This record gives sequence, C-alpha cells and structure tokens, in this order.
Amino acid sequence: MQTYTGRAFWPLDPSDREGAWRICVEGLAAGAKPERIKELAALWHCNDDDAPAYAERVGCNLFMDGNQWCATDRHFADLQQSPAGFGDTALEAIADLCKALGYKPRKTWGATFADLLNARENSQFGVGA
Repeated sequence: MQTYTGRAFWPLDPSDREGAWRICVEGLAAGAKPERIKELAALWHCNDDDAPAYAERVGCNLFMDGNQWCATDRHFADLQQSPAGFGDTALEAIADLCKALGYKPRKTWGATFADLLNARENSQFGVGA
C-alpha cells in the first residue's frame, strides 16, 4: 500500500501546461493516490504524446528503453552514476526521476522538480558551489 508522505501546495492556472505537469509529476513523486493523479493527467492531457515537450522545457531527457519510458537529466552517464526514472508511462518515468532526485513535498518555498534538475545541472559546472 502506498502512503501519501506529505502535503504540498501548487499554483493552478488551467492554461499553464507546465503547471499541470508539475502537479502531476510532483504529486505522484510525493506519494499521492496514483488513481487521482491519472484522472488529473487525463483531464489536463498530460499524456505520452505531450510529455516530450514538458521534458524538454524542464530539462530532462525522455525516451523509450525497451518497453518502458526512461527519464534522466541532461548529464546522464549511466545507471550507476546518474539518477533515472522508469515507468509504463512517461508521467510515471518523470515522477520516478523526480523522486530519485530527492523531491520532498512542501507547502511553500520548496524545491520543484525543475529546481532539482537545475541544481544538478549547475553542480555539473561548479555553479553555486
């Protein structure tokens, strides 16, 4: 049984594609009920066809690996050295990567999935160290 481990608040603008994806990705990574996240994803058209545009916008790679989707950051080396996410859908893979990057739900001022990707990107180049 999966348990929801925390609460988070997200801004909601129905016309903002990135915001809709953020709610779905971070909610799933935080342990929200998968059935509810799937309902929201369907309602907002956050699907496998739309996922590559979101992945490119936030800075992750998204591709099929065998019969599963795989999500990595842009500096992926291999599975021993780099975080990766896998899933039957692109949303599940991106959420798995979000979780692998250490996402923790916060009510305010917490790091978003995109923040975690950017922090990793900057650490590759010594920025902010």
